[in-house]
Amino acid sequence: METAKILENFAVLMRENIQWSQDFVTVDEECENVRRYLEIQKYRFGDRFEFSLCIQDSARRYYIPRFVLIIFVENACVHGIEAKSFPGWIFVRVYTENDALCMEIEDTGGGMDEAEVERIQDRMRNASLKMLKEKGRVGMVNTCLRIRMMTEDTAQFSVESEPGIGTLVSIRFPLNKAIRAE
Repeated sequence: METAKILENFAVLMRENIQWSQDFVTVDEECENVRRYLEIQKYRFGDRFEFSLCIQDSARRYYIPRFVLIIFVENACVHGIEAKSFPGWIFVRVYTENDALCMEIEDTGGGMDEAEVERIQDRMRNASLKMLKEKGRVGMVNTCLRIRMMTEDTAQFSVESEPGIGTLVSIRFPLNKAIRAE
C-alpha cells in the first residue's frame, strides 16, 4: 500500500513537471507538491528523515512561481540530508508577516561554511539570465530570477548555515507584489 502511494506521488509530480500550463500556482498547490516530494524522500530515507510543513492560512491563497519551494526543498534533501548518516529534518514554513510573504526552508543537514553561504547568497540576490547560461546547477538561479522578476526586484533572499547543524533559506517579498487568489 505504501509503495502505491509513493508511485502515485511520483506520477503526480511528473505530470506537474511536464505540464507547465501555468507559471504561477497558489502557495497551497505548491505545498501539496512539496508534500508529495517529501513523502517520496521519506520512503527513500526511512527512519533517517522527517519533515514538517507549516503553512499559515493567510498565506495559502497567494500565487507564487511554480516550483519555487520544491527547488529549495530538493536542495535541502540532496545537499543537507543525503550527506548525513544520522536522522535529519526538513521544515517548510510559509506565512505572512508585516505585509510580506515569507517562505522558509530549513534542514538539519550537513550545513555549509561561511564562504559557501556567501557564494549561494550572492547567486540568489544577483540571479540573472547570464547566470542561467553558465554550466552547472541553475535551478536555484532560475527560481530566484523568477521571484525577482515577479516582485520587480523587491524580494529579499537570505541563507544562514552552520557546518554540522543545518541550513535555513528565507525568501521574503512585499504582499503588494503578490497576487491573491479569489
